[in-house]
Amino acid sequence: MSPISSYASERVNTENEQHIQPEVVQDNYKEPSNQKVWSLLDLPDEVLELITSYLNQLTVLEIGLTNSRMNNLATRKLYRNIYVNNGPSPILIARTLHTSFYIQYTVINNLKNFKQICSNLNMKHIHKVMFYSDAIFQDLIPLVCLLSTKVVLEFENKVSYDTIVFDHSDLYISKVLKVPPVSMPCINKFTVDCSTDVDLSILLYLPNLKTIEISKANSETISRFDAIKDISLKIKNFSISLLEMVDIRFIEKFFKLDQIIFFQLHICEPENFNYIFNMQLLLVFVRMKRLKHLALSNFPFETNNIISAIQSDLQSLFLRFNTEFEQTPFSVLQVIYSHKALARICLTIEEPVNEFWSLQDFGRVYKHESTKINVDCMETLDKFRLAVKHGLCPKLNQVILNQGYYSVERYSDGSSDFVKY
Repeated sequence: MSPISSYASERVNTENEQHIQPEVVQDNYKEPSNQKVWSLLDLPDEVLELITSYLNQLTVLEIGLTNSRMNNLATRKLYRNIYVNNGPSPILIARTLHTSFYIQYTVINNLKNFKQICSNLNMKHIHKVMFYSDAIFQDLIPLVCLLSTKVVLEFENKVSYDTIVFDHSDLYISKVLKVPPVSMPCINKFTVDCSTDVDLSILLYLPNLKTIEISKANSETISRFDAIKDISLKIKNFSISLLEMVDIRFIEKFFKLDQIIFFQLHICEPENFNYIFNMQLLLVFVRMKRLKHLALSNFPFETNNIISAIQSDLQSLFLRFNTEFEQTPFSVLQVIYSHKALARICLTIEEPVNEFWSLQDFGRVYKHESTKINVDCMETLDKFRLAVKHGLCPKLNQVILNQGYYSVERYSDGSSDFVKY
């Protein structure tokens, strides 16, 4: 073959390849689609409402500034559940606080601020209002009358009714009362002041009781319980304050200890208690197989032995000491080592706002004028930091020392920090 013929043959082959190659490319080519890019606003209102239900009030306020649709959703969330705090200490409101309390409620400090919004048209969205107020009930009546009859009203503290409190599912008795034998299945919380002659046979007519608070109990209170026959309540939350030393094992006769999840003991005069009471309490704790939350106030003995007797995994622990933190760093750390599920702990020498501690108090932060932390608190906090650093308390996320509130923050690199509010 001549060079020209060879060149012509190669050229034809090259042209054929060039002619075929576009067809191959064309077969693999895909037209760009007109698929829509979705945004948050394309979601239905039901989904957006579910998202906002996990946000605190400051974050919801920011979302409401984006457009009119989000403003309507944010307004419904902000006005649905309101917590009115008229106590001596205002509640701190911060963007970084995401406890269940801040997610559920819109906090309003001072009753005057709540009165100002009562005439707002957005009040139609209100479902529940929780009051914590030093005012007496008669002072709240004009304010309550401004709300819709469909609004659920609750009072976190015992306002001055001067008689009997029957507030939805809560029953509080502070005066001499003879209760008629009528079943009350709607009641699930019962609070009684035992300093007066209250007929405790009412417990026979509360079949769905879940929470009981016995205030100012003494030996006479035990006698009143003994007068009740054929009663064994399956309550979950039990709180009692004692004026004098009694045989604490009496609760085993009337309440199923293996059903109790939250137990609270407040001792009014610690000097009147001896180690016999301590041993009796140990026997009670051994039988609480499902105990998750424990609160001890003014306890006159070393708490380490008591808490070590608990066989279940504690999740919350509140300890109030009548003096400075005596042996606290050591005893509390031993508790943490033995209770890996412990997530929240409060150590204080401050007088509680109410006689009884509430689990809700873990979820809120109060503003205080003094932010000083004594040496004992700093040493205790250093012990907590060390324990978290070495992974000895993997689930600890909240620590309260007197007036100091700390959130345990864990980072992806394995480090951790205690953030103070």
